[in-house]
Amino acid sequence: MENINSAKISGVISDIRHSQNNTYFVSLKQQVLYNNELHPITFEVAIFPEHQEIIDKLQINATVIFEGTITVFKLRKYGIYKQVINASKIEIIK
Repeated sequence: MENINSAKISGVISDIRHSQNNTYFVSLKQQVLYNNELHPITFEVAIFPEHQEIIDKLQINATVIFEGTITVFKLRKYGIYKQVINASKIEIIK
């Protein structure tokens, strides 16, 4: 894995998944304006077990701001690269 840079991203939590190693993966939905039409996009946010204070605040449909770093890693099974935001802070908007 390689840390690229820091990120700050906002959106609505649409899905929360828990892995076997106690990492949480959150789908964060946003609406983007393209050709005068709104289109949904989804970002993947990872929260590692050491950030329990973030995990405790996760809830579906909450509007949040995550801060963290962007990490790129290779999915060996598929031979493709994926990027994910590793959250280190959360702010609940509503």
